[in-house]
Amino acid sequence: MKKWLFPLGSAVISAAALFLIGVIGVWGNGDGTGYGGAVAILCGIVCYCALIIPATCTVYARRCLSGAKLRVLFTLYQSVLMSWPFLLLFFMDPKAFFYGAIIFAWCELWSLIGLIPRKSKRRVSI
Repeated sequence: MKKWLFPLGSAVISAAALFLIGVIGVWGNGDGTGYGGAVAILCGIVCYCALIIPATCTVYARRCLSGAKLRVLFTLYQSVLMSWPFLLLFFMDPKAFFYGAIIFAWCELWSLIGLIPRKSKRRVSI
């Protein structure tokens, strides 16, 4: 069950994080004459893509998909759900689908990295 619900929870958290980034950007703009809000939004999106996405995708692949059938299809499922909040929040931008495809590929990369089995550190002594 967690392999179905974790991506939905991740998508909700992603949407909330992106919405919060937007609110902070509007709040950081102050009187509306500067670029403080744009810088805050850009820094937030970079941190989101560099920290939240890799951590979420790797944890999902390692914890929820270990030993599951159709693991690669579940990583695709999670990548689609992780890229939808970005597309829904920035649908007015003409390049949103291009950026959404980049986020999808980034999520899939980290999910597939999470599927790589770890080598055991135990040494066998004879």
